[in-house]
Amino acid sequence: MKFTPRLILLLVLPALAWADGPSDLQANLRRLNGHAPVKVNVTYTNCQEAKSFLQPVTSQGSLQFQVREDGSLLQVDWNLPQLGAVDGEERLLTQDPGVGTPVRDAIKELDARWLDQLLNQAGVLSQFLESAHFKKESSEPYQGRSAKALVFTFDPNIRPDHRGRVSHTEGTLKVWIGEDGIPVASETLMDYEGKHSRLYGRFHSKCLVKTTYAVINQRLVVASSTTEDLMYDTGVKVQRKKTLNISETI
Repeated sequence: MKFTPRLILLLVLPALAWADGPSDLQANLRRLNGHAPVKVNVTYTNCQEAKSFLQPVTSQGSLQFQVREDGSLLQVDWNLPQLGAVDGEERLLTQDPGVGTPVRDAIKELDARWLDQLLNQAGVLSQFLESAHFKKESSEPYQGRSAKALVFTFDPNIRPDHRGRVSHTEGTLKVWIGEDGIPVASETLMDYEGKHSRLYGRFHSKCLVKTTYAVINQRLVVASSTTEDLMYDTGVKVQRKKTLNISETI
């Protein structure tokens, strides 16, 4: 069968259009950067274990609250008994320094900017991709659903006291895209290690974040997220696991 140049061009153009995954992703993210009102329930858990030459400190806590956002106003509805638990943690801490303050620590982490980003992931992802480097695209189902995966690399954030002493760094982002072009999930890995000096002071930092997404009122929002942190520095080891689940509410 003989192909004319015009027919060859028509066959190649759809393949080229599909192959430009990063551009397609950015275009779809612009579509999902809506500002319609949204209201969600949030469940957040935080577990931390710190080990050093002294007594290990373990803490675990959880929070449940509602977040509303209408494009101009962010409102958080806290459960008052949970806020009262912070006072109880402070009292226990004076008696036993090993008990930790998980509820207080969780509330400190959930600042307004972070909560707003949970409900506006299109902008967060788009900005991140602008500074990342595209590596490859492949067909890769996600939890039984047909999808393609885009892989990017980036420079991980390094603590100021570790900069200039790092021997290994790794930063990767994988995004699964559904057949409709909407992000289904992502996985981010940030990892680096090194030494404070040639003879001693080894440090290692690793953070793995697994996120799933949902669309609410033309907004790309976080549906669930699991973060596993590891920090080792000169004999002190801190491990943390944070989970987050978000569901739309009426």
